Amino acid sequence: MTSAEPHRRRRQGDLFLSINAALIPAVALLLGGSIWAIDVLCSFSLHAAIVALILGLERLRLGRFVPAGFWMISVALWSASIPRLNRAPLSDGPPTLKLAVQNLLTSNRNFDQAIDAIRTEDPDVFCALEVDEGWLRALQAGLPDLTMVIARPRTDNFGIAIFTRDPNVQAQVVEGLEDHPPALMATVDGIRVFAVHTVPPISRARWEQRNRLLDAIRTRALNGDSPAIVAGDLNFSPSSPSWPALTEGLRRVQPGRIPWGTWPSRYGDAGIAIDHVLLTEGLDATAMTMLPPVGSDHRGLVVEVRKTP
Repeated sequence: MTSAEPHRRRRQGDLFLSINAALIPAVALLLGGSIWAIDVLCSFSLHAAIVALILGLERLRLGRFVPAGFWMISVALWSASIPRLNRAPLSDGPPTLKLAVQNLLTSNRNFDQAIDAIRTEDPDVFCALEVDEGWLRALQAGLPDLTMVIARPRTDNFGIAIFTRDPNVQAQVVEGLEDHPPALMATVDGIRVFAVHTVPPISRARWEQRNRLLDAIRTRALNGDSPAIVAGDLNFSPSSPSWPALTEGLRRVQPGRIPWGTWPSRYGDAGIAIDHVLLTEGLDATAMTMLPPVGSDHRGLVVEVRKTP
């Protein structure tokens, strides 16, 4: 082996890596909606685009122009998924309803921290996810201005509850979802609020289960006789190729083009957006903020909405 052989192999390896870096997002854009692993991978498309940009610029600095070109193609392809989002930008006008949604994390026992955050925001509706009996007792005691109108506590991270300022609202478990975690619906001020927590798509079977639940909730939200909000931990990112089909007719509340990260909470805005508030026609959002930290691995959302003519 000559002294130049290791250097040649490194350059070949670098070229091979850069070619694959461009092929992966190309396949994701073409087939991601039908291949669960690629669909999930696309949740990190913004992060992948940033990494590809850094590696491409480094290749340019080293004068490796062909690998740099493939890395830049990768940047463009990963970035192509960002405009998928059908978002609801903020509008002017007095709000009809203020909603907060938070995955509290069942094992989290920072009850006071969570209660302080909710009381500070003072919502009309609070959708609480990952609640067990302990969480429900703490929330009921600590939120005297809100009434728990429906709850399904569980110990497997899929407990769920809806609290409202008006104690006389209609609330129910969404029917026909026996093979899924429970989803709840309450009608507040003529607005149907769906609280949802889907299973994480860690396998093809779980991915398909998540998608079936999202499609079922979307169908119910769009076919009612009043506007609807879908709020919760959907374990679903707007950059996933299957996002457009599974949210057709719904708009994600979002002030800017790039979604705020909600998980893991320790990464702040740099996380991935898997917690959402989605609106049907007949509703606009007037404000959106994040809940203060509550000790969970998720960040909570606070959204103000108004009815539109």
